[in-house]
Amino acid sequence: MNSAYVPTANQDVVTKTYLDDTVLDQNFPVLMLKKVLTYAEFTSGVAVTLKTMSAGNMVLGIFVYIKTAFTDTGTDLMKLGITSDDDHFATDFDVSSTGWKTIDAITFPYRCSAEDLTVTYTGQNDDADDGSVEIYIQYIKATT
Repeated sequence: MNSAYVPTANQDVVTKTYLDDTVLDQNFPVLMLKKVLTYAEFTSGVAVTLKTMSAGNMVLGIFVYIKTAFTDTGTDLMKLGITSDDDHFATDFDVSSTGWKTIDAITFPYRCSAEDLTVTYTGQNDDADDGSVEIYIQYIKATT
């Protein structure tokens, strides 16, 4: 293990060196969770839990595919976050068109506390009548 950097439970982000030395060398499986949500499952501006993470789980990436465009008559925005910071991973990206959305890789890998990963949809006029999203969370489960 690289003794130059050892993250504690209070640190959010770990370095690539730490990942290489302590996680990847131990052959932990990388898991992928797929969550599909429609506009009807959102209340505008209210976070929806994607997954409750255990302390020590490591999120490697989040991928978002807008399967059906959201249809508010104003803006259609989404953000991805955690219990204590609802836009930790992505802030107000447009979901009014279909396709893959880019999530900034600078926030990954992310070492979790015991917390929820969340998604929040906000329709400017709160009148969307269509829209669906597929969210893929790539993570490594903590071991005890």
